[in-house]
Amino acid sequence: MKVFFKIILLFLFAAAFFYMDQIFLQRDIFRVEKVFIFGDINLTQREVKKQMGTVIGEYIWDIDSKAIEGILKEDIRIENAKVKKILPDEIKIEIKEKDPSYYAQYKDRVYTVDESGKIFAYLEETPVRDLPLLLIKKEEQIPELLKILKKIKGKKIEKLISQIYIYNKWCINFVLFDGTIVKTDNSVEEKKYEVAERLYSELKLNHNDLEYMDIRFSDYIVK
Repeated sequence: MKVFFKIILLFLFAAAFFYMDQIFLQRDIFRVEKVFIFGDINLTQREVKKQMGTVIGEYIWDIDSKAIEGILKEDIRIENAKVKKILPDEIKIEIKEKDPSYYAQYKDRVYTVDESGKIFAYLEETPVRDLPLLLIKKEEQIPELLKILKKIKGKKIEKLISQIYIYNKWCINFVLFDGTIVKTDNSVEEKKYEVAERLYSELKLNHNDLEYMDIRFSDYIVK
C-alpha cells in the first residue's frame, strides 16, 4: 500500500511540475519581440523582412528555425540562411545572397548569373563587377558557354575576356578586352587554351595587332 501511495505522489508531483513548467513557458516574456537580420542584403531585404515579420508575437518555443531556413533558401537569390533563437524573445538571422559569377545579355536586358548558370537578378540590382558577358539568344545557351569558361577558369586569359557567344553550331567566340576574337568550341581541350594564352602574350609583347585566333584545329590560325 505504501508503494502505491508513493507512486501516486510521484505522479502528482510530476504532473504538477509539468503543469507549472507549461505555465512558465507560456509567459509573455517568451513571445518574440525582436528580429535581427545580418548580412549584405541587397536583393532580398523586403522578402526576408516580410517572412521574419510573421514570427513577431509567437512563442519562441514554437519557432521552427529549420523550416524558416528552408523557406528562405527557396529564393533563388539566397545562397544560405541561418536562423538562431536567442532567449527569451529574440531571433537572429544571417543571410548570404548569391554573388554573380557572370553576366548574361538577353535582348535588351542584362542579368546576373550564378556559378551554376542560373539567372537570379538584373544587372542594376547588384554591384557592378568585371565579369564575362554572355551574349545569348535563349537561356538554354548558357550551359554551353559555361563549358568553355570553366576550361579556362583560373588562367590569365580568363581575366581578359569581355564577351562570349555562340557564333554558329560549329563555333563559339570569346572576345578579349582589346577586341581580339578567340574562336573555339566545346571539343577544344584545356591544354590548348594554355598554348593559346602563351601565343597571345608573345604576339602582344611584339606589338602585333590581332584580329582573331582560331584554336579549333590542330594548327592554330592567327590573323
